Amino acid sequence: QLPHYIGWPVVGNLFQMRKERPELTFADWVKDLGPVFSVNMLDQEFVVLSSLDAIYEALV
Repeated sequence: QLPHYIGWPVVGNLFQMRKERPELTFADWVKDLGPVFSVNMLDQEFVVLSSLDAIYEALV
């Protein structure tokens, strides 16, 4: 289980995203959850890899 925020049924974390500059939401989540975490949006789970080391670790 990856670190994550609890979201709403079906929409997941969608309503936690900023309407303006949603990429800043991910920057905030990296500070709280670390370089690897999951996000649920519209009933789909996504894994976020936010550093080169995390990407390398996932691919090798």
